[in-house]
Amino acid sequence: TGNGNARTTGVADTSAAGTFMEHTLAELPDEADQIKTAFLVRTGNYVATTSTAANGNSGDISYAVGSLPTSDGNNYGPVACPSTGNLLDSSTAAGITAENLRMCGNTGKWVYYN
Repeated sequence: TGNGNARTTGVADTSAAGTFMEHTLAELPDEADQIKTAFLVRTGNYVATTSTAANGNSGDISYAVGSLPTSDGNNYGPVACPSTGNLLDSSTAAGITAENLRMCGNTGKWVYYN
């Protein structure tokens, strides 16, 4: 019971939790194409997923792929991302630090936080 952020009674019946599908694999969903961020939330022995991206079987092997939670948005950063097709020993690859590569994006003046 309660409202907003205030809850006065904890959940006593967790039987519904047994109805969730267990995923054997997790993917970065298409929604993470710009923001490059996925949220890893552990729930007991499991990592939370938001939906089932695929499932099937091949012979005796069954699988279910879950999508990791993410945020979609504009990819802005302090430095521009390198273009595709650069070899690891190219001057482009050598000219960007690991930190800048992690934070790279559109260098426009706008910053959006999701």
